[in-house]
Amino acid sequence: MVLAHMDSAILDTLLEETPAAGFNGWIEGINLPDIVQLLCLSGGEFVLQVRAGSEHGEICFSGGEVRHAVTGKDKGVDAFYEIMCWSCGSFCIRPGSSPEISVEVPWNFLLIEALRLADERGNVTNDEEQDAVTEKKSAVFVVDDSSLVKKALKQIITEELGAEVIGEATNGKEALKFLEEHTPDLITLDINMPVMGGDLALKHIMVRSPCPVALFSGINRESFPRVMEYFRLGAVDFIVKPGVGQSWDIVTQRLGRLISSVKNMNLSNVRRARTPRRVEASMAPGLPATKLVLILGGLGGLLEIQKILPAMECRDDTAVLLCQEMGAELLDFFADYINDFTYLTVLPLSHGAPLLSRQCWISGLDIPIRVISDNDGAAVSAAPEEDGAGFEAKTLITTAARAFGSGLRVIVLSGAAQGISDVLVDAHSQGARIVVQEPSSCLLPGELQEMRETHDDFIFAEPEKIAAVTFGED
Repeated sequence: MVLAHMDSAILDTLLEETPAAGFNGWIEGINLPDIVQLLCLSGGEFVLQVRAGSEHGEICFSGGEVRHAVTGKDKGVDAFYEIMCWSCGSFCIRPGSSPEISVEVPWNFLLIEALRLADERGNVTNDEEQDAVTEKKSAVFVVDDSSLVKKALKQIITEELGAEVIGEATNGKEALKFLEEHTPDLITLDINMPVMGGDLALKHIMVRSPCPVALFSGINRESFPRVMEYFRLGAVDFIVKPGVGQSWDIVTQRLGRLISSVKNMNLSNVRRARTPRRVEASMAPGLPATKLVLILGGLGGLLEIQKILPAMECRDDTAVLLCQEMGAELLDFFADYINDFTYLTVLPLSHGAPLLSRQCWISGLDIPIRVISDNDGAAVSAAPEEDGAGFEAKTLITTAARAFGSGLRVIVLSGAAQGISDVLVDAHSQGARIVVQEPSSCLLPGELQEMRETHDDFIFAEPEKIAAVTFGED
């Protein structure tokens, strides 16, 4: 492939004593990821030309994204990754438009994958070293400006969950400095901190030192939209910080779930979401539903739901039931938030409720629910008062298939596929349509990948396309 739009003389002018126009120069100690981040955040139209020995490459930017990349042998995403893996060289930035669009992946996730590839090429371990890494305790980095909170988290992580706290920071600036030399498995990140808050810190982390980040902060109705923005930037979970005198049991449970899953997470699979488009008003619930869309989401699901529910068709015969792994204290906030972006009427589920068309009930995974039906229609039966009872996906899917038959649609998202393959097969045999998130787009792809390899009759789709394929040709 011939390298297009590559004028090597432009790079050579960096060494001239008197530039032809403007300023020429160089920046010592900077790396390509920093340059790419700078050009994307600028939002302008630029061309980054790079030379590494005999290799030449070009990356084009427009509208805050990478639009095109080309080297002497590749074009598109592969060319971008090749350039980002070059260890040293020279570069030139000039205004310019892209001759074509060959890259459509969001820039921050491009950088995450590029950094992973560069790390793989630069660090080769033998089998014994790899086994030692596998056996190591999960390493957690705690970022919070409260010494009491850091002390409590360290005690939970080390004494109750068997992991290791490898460092602490009181603000985002300290955190970024620590991450220049350390690679944790998980970061707990407070939102409200001095010097540099959690939002800016998260953006830098996801570009410079991509790592699973769990937000750990207080929450209220006004701040919740900001939390959803954190998920769109790449956070994997949100844990509500207990108030004075409140129990830390839920914190222990959530952190335990994260620490047990963190080594199976694949951040490079995750694609950020854009802010959904607001709707004028939701439609009022209709008659008893004759069809049901059942959505099951685990870790990583809160990001994907922001892509799916706003795009879900609002039908006069269909109800939606979303069961998402999240803290019970977030249900009301999430329902209020997502209501602004969908024509469905979204409500939190705390007790039994009828399944009406144009309506979406949202439940966490902390109460046992099932679908029941009679001649008057179907409903969700919830029994939070049952001691020791918990959410059981198998029971929910089985009862939903019994009530709706071929009118059932089951959507399985990241982290929600634990041990349910057999009941999904049974539901499919009764006419249900099974839609599974494409494993290559999942934070936790493991069991979904197994489904992909064994169940050709299921439909696999990217999150952005799930709403469109849910009803098929109905």
